[in-house]
Amino acid sequence: MELESLNGESLKVRWLQDVELEVVNSYDEETDTTDTEDQIFRKDEITEFDVFDVREDTQTINVQFGNGSVVYGLPVKLFTIVQDKE
Repeated sequence: MELESLNGESLKVRWLQDVELEVVNSYDEETDTTDTEDQIFRKDEITEFDVFDVREDTQTINVQFGNGSVVYGLPVKLFTIVQDKE
């Protein structure tokens, strides 16, 4: 799958290694501040998220989880896409 075509897609992924990511839980426009936390995703763990931006370098994407939190600049080399069996 071409990375550019991932924009707007919902993905299920498997992590290729243990990763610690900065997850943005909320953003306050008035104060221009974010509420963030570091979250660890374990190797072989399955995670679902929506891609809302494929970066120009096509090596990183911005994603949103079901609870509304986001990760900016997620390197695509950290996961593989899991295909659902029909």
